[in-house]
Amino acid sequence: MAESLENRGKLRELIDKSQVLTFYVTNAISSGKTTDKIKVAASGKKVVKIIKTANKAKRINVKVKGMKKGKSVITVKAGKVSAKMTVKVKC
Repeated sequence: MAESLENRGKLRELIDKSQVLTFYVTNAISSGKTTDKIKVAASGKKVVKIIKTANKAKRINVKVKGMKKGKSVITVKAGKVSAKMTVKVKC
């Protein structure tokens, strides 16, 4: 069970349209992968597209692609805990 999630990088990221951004959030489990169900959601579904998510040892990788100009908040949930990342896409 993931006790907490933490975004280790920037909380905001600026990308170009059609650029792919990979970021990760860490979990507090020292033994490795979390067994909780992982949900990744974007507030602006037309602005960014979630390409891939991976549950690695001690972290959850998320890959998003900019689709059109705008701003979106990516929320990663594992069990009852969550982490957020704001992505702004420029032309």
